[in-house]
Amino acid sequence: MTYYWTVFIVLIALFAGGGILAIVLGYRMMKGVDRARFGRRNQYGAETFEDYDTAHSTQLAENTRMVVGRLMLLAGIGSTFLSPFISLMIISTM
Repeated sequence: MTYYWTVFIVLIALFAGGGILAIVLGYRMMKGVDRARFGRRNQYGAETFEDYDTAHSTQLAENTRMVVGRLMLLAGIGSTFLSPFISLMIISTM
């Protein structure tokens, strides 16, 4: 009986640990984009770029990074909260 509790705790730690890591990485990605955008603003609140191509490529890269960060954050939250149920399903098949 103690074997199953040990496996259960280890599985929860593995799944939740990955979820917490995904939450932290997703949050850092989104905050990095916000910080870069804030750093480009002038005294009037407008973002400044050297030319149109730089503006377009920078905004495309940052929007992509923001979407990936949000997906990682959501996946981490889902993984963290679902880890006990996934662990119970794995143990019930043993």
